[in-house]
Amino acid sequence: MARDDANFATATDAGVTFTRISRRLQHEAEACRADASDDRQRGHCDALFSASAYARVSAVAVLRCTRPGVFDARTSLRGYLEGLAASDGADPALPPTVRCR
Repeated sequence: MARDDANFATATDAGVTFTRISRRLQHEAEACRADASDDRQRGHCDALFSASAYARVSAVAVLRCTRPGVFDARTSLRGYLEGLAASDGADPALPPTVRCR
């Protein structure tokens, strides 16, 4: 979703997309927690829950953004999600809160 330009054509589209990403992350986090067998796995599940919460808060913040702000928010989330997917146990820190311009 974060790679599709059409999902970020307007601030409203971006907000909807951030919400959809948040829901997907929450679903993945819940499934992760159900399957987690050790502290390392549970830590990754917690990172997924944090990412879901970050995307949900960003969904509201991005509604006030201009095109450059939407671009910055999208780039930040996309980089974070790529880092989370590539994580080998050391999950990346959450990006800064979305600031609109």
